[in-house]
Amino acid sequence: MVRIIVLIIFFIALILTGVSLVHGLQKKQIYINRWYFGFGAFFIILIPNFLFQNIPLILTTISYLISAIFTIMYFETTRLKLEKNQFRGIVRSEQYPSKKD
Repeated sequence: MVRIIVLIIFFIALILTGVSLVHGLQKKQIYINRWYFGFGAFFIILIPNFLFQNIPLILTTISYLISAIFTIMYFETTRLKLEKNQFRGIVRSEQYPSKKD
């Protein structure tokens, strides 16, 4: 039971870390393209695994954590762009009148 609670707290902290990093960067007027986070999340895992045969467990765990943070940052930047209506070609449903029966 304690292990489950610790895992839940860990995942909440992981998500809050990624979200707070994105918001912290935007407060400092640093806007990084979301695709850097998206590709970085995969390449942090793939490149060391292709280059080295035996990677210590601690380095593998750290690379997975960084990959998870980058993935969360990718989705958070996407969410912020959707809220600010910065995607071209996407029409928000609020722009159309609702059907009244």
